[in-house]
Amino acid sequence: AQEPQGQPATLEASRGIILGSCNVEDGTKGMAMGNGNGRIERGEMVVVTCHLENRGANLAFPLRLDVVSENSDVILSGVQAVDFDEWQPADVKSMTFALSVKKRYSLPTSTPIPVRIHVARSAGQLLVNIPLDLHLFD
Repeated sequence: AQEPQGQPATLEASRGIILGSCNVEDGTKGMAMGNGNGRIERGEMVVVTCHLENRGANLAFPLRLDVVSENSDVILSGVQAVDFDEWQPADVKSMTFALSVKKRYSLPTSTPIPVRIHVARSAGQLLVNIPLDLHLFD
């Protein structure tokens, strides 16, 4: 077996990892339980798929991606962590999770929902914190 060529998961190797886009499914597919208008609204369960790209010049390995929120009114479920043995430059990786915002959530709609993807070494050392630009609609 050949050893992967490139950089182990370091801050330099992981800085090139960026958020490309996030898609929201709020109909009735999978875990989604919403009205199908493509918006995140209080009380709905939506499914979010985020696409991340390694825009760095080096291979990054091994990495763990965790979806987190520090707000108790934001409920995450489904797959919230993904491990990648290696991540080639220009490769796009996707992760999907479910999100629900409680009816009592009080941050203004102009403020993004406090959800982030932590990129860490498999051993747990945080390398990059990527905020998701997800907004609540009333």
